[in-house]
Amino acid sequence: IYNAKNSIDIEMLLMDHQDVVTAIIEAKKRGVNVRILIDEIEFGKYNKFLDKLPLEGMANFSSVTALTEAEIPVRWYNPTIKDRFLHAKTALFDKQTLIIGSANFTYHALTRNHEVSIALTSPEISTKFSQSFENDWNNFSKPAELTKTQKNLGKLFRKVIHLIYNNSSEEEIKSAISILSKSPQE
Repeated sequence: IYNAKNSIDIEMLLMDHQDVVTAIIEAKKRGVNVRILIDEIEFGKYNKFLDKLPLEGMANFSSVTALTEAEIPVRWYNPTIKDRFLHAKTALFDKQTLIIGSANFTYHALTRNHEVSIALTSPEISTKFSQSFENDWNNFSKPAELTKTQKNLGKLFRKVIHLIYNNSSEEEIKSAISILSKSPQE
């Protein structure tokens, strides 16, 4: 991400690692053309009660909120086949270097899990991925638009994520959320 000069195209199931999100935003500020295609994970898909709540994409709320506020195009994967979701973990840099593997851009995937990813600099493979990404972007996605509630949840999560990932106690996390919920809206 730090070395990209022209473009970054990411197709990912989950993205919550704040260092990755910050690096993507910084790349955009450097003039890099960034596009993110991410899954709108439907937690309530199989539960009638949860389906009534605004939870679509919840795992990605904080990243989508930060990225769209930075005017980075983010789209939800929108398949035409029922119950299909985006499970890819890929990123193409400058149409030349493709990272593909098992790791999402999440805190756990990049710091705790045993994941495998490789970087390829094959023009043939990069071109094929680029064509696949363009097809998904143009034909199987929709703009990632969040409601005000979803954005607020994303901002709240972004503020407490370090507590969650640093094994803070439940009391510390609840206290931080309580303080944040009493503070004025940004």
